[in-house]
Amino acid sequence: WKFIETPFRVKSFLERPRIFVFAGSTIAFALAFGFSVYLGDGLPSRFLENKMSMPSRSEWDSEYNNWQACFARDGDDFDFSKIAELCSLGASHKNPPSFILWGDSHAEALASSVDLSASRAGITGYLISGSGCPPLGDINVSALPYCHEYNIKVIDYIKAHPEIKTIIITGRWAMYADGSRYKAEEGVSSTLLDMRLDADENNTNASLFKVGVQRMIATLSTLKRDIVIVSSVPEVGYQVPSSHFIALRTGRNINEIIAPTMEEYLIRNEKVIPVFETAQNDAANVELVSPSKLLCNKEICKVIEKSTPLYRDDDHLSTFGAHYISGLFDGIFETIASEEKIGSMQ
Repeated sequence: WKFIETPFRVKSFLERPRIFVFAGSTIAFALAFGFSVYLGDGLPSRFLENKMSMPSRSEWDSEYNNWQACFARDGDDFDFSKIAELCSLGASHKNPPSFILWGDSHAEALASSVDLSASRAGITGYLISGSGCPPLGDINVSALPYCHEYNIKVIDYIKAHPEIKTIIITGRWAMYADGSRYKAEEGVSSTLLDMRLDADENNTNASLFKVGVQRMIATLSTLKRDIVIVSSVPEVGYQVPSSHFIALRTGRNINEIIAPTMEEYLIRNEKVIPVFETAQNDAANVELVSPSKLLCNKEICKVIEKSTPLYRDDDHLSTFGAHYISGLFDGIFETIASEEKIGSMQ
């Protein structure tokens, strides 16, 4: 009443010249401020120094396109005759292939890791990956009916190439065993089906996952192949690169915000880890590689390292992330290289 209503009732307060002067001054100030923001490129000084732009993808996922040609999508009939041309890993074309990296899109994401380690050992192998297709024995994903036929073709290829002695299998195991996506991730659930039996409502994803792993190990063991199982890469549930960029703008550490805790990782993989550990203990030709050994500590499974994303999205490793864990494969490939050397001398 005193400071707003009463003054506005006094005509002298609202004299026309005063109104125009006030309005004009306000508009001029607004225009001047807006134009200065425009000229100043959004006033980047309001953010912390050097935190405005996210590193370009080429800096942390430079090899993303390298493996696209050997990635089967949505029922595409991959031409296995071109595998040497399109999908070589390691010391390409220098030696006959001695291993295969086989799995779903996580195999494609892991290819840079295996490629780097195999190159150090001087051996050659191939990548075989199918979108959403876990390398499980006669277990299919209900939403992707082509996976079963695709996996049969992979086994047929392995049978036809006895020179390939080691099969490295990987996948998004936790999602298949649990059936659900993780945290804030969008997408449908993954229901597993047993292709050897009629639908059984008593079967769960966890039970079929276990059966599928056992069958695949039995099949590859019958073919006298060594088997390397790459256990689950920790899932994040949030887009790491964009989340990292947002956190940088406000001076926060994304590892402290979205990185899964070690406890969360173990809970998410409680249906996976025992299956793989049993397989390793029961079969002399099975070895287990755990990315979590380098990606996780006792508290968290980090999603960035040295301000660079370890993931390209919410669950696939970036090129940087794959290189970061490549040392996990060194022992395996050094053994393969030694066996090849001994074989060539005999």
